[in-house]
Amino acid sequence: MTTLVHQRYLLANPASELVIPRRIKHLPRDVLSAEEAERVLSRPDLTDPLGLRDRVILKTFYATAIRRVGFVRLRLSDLDLGRVAALIREGKGGQQRAVPLGERCQA
Repeated sequence: MTTLVHQRYLLANPASELVIPRRIKHLPRDVLSAEEAERVLSRPDLTDPLGLRDRVILKTFYATAIRRVGFVRLRLSDLDLGRVAALIREGKGGQQRAVPLGERCQA
């Protein structure tokens, strides 16, 4: 892209000193209450292997605030049960972070 400065019609970019306002990031409005979260976590049938799997998935999401893609990429080797933590390798912005799992999630 060729600018007027590059074409030598202007000596300097008049917009170079402008301060561009940043968008304000708001937290989500619809957050589950503790009671609602407990109801969701208690839904899977723990007598069924798929229900047990679903409970583990839900508790991991709740405990770590991991995104879906991060959960899919999570491996057993990323879990440190001694420190009760998980390594999220490719989180938001490609950043790595260690997150506590909590006792309930570890169980």
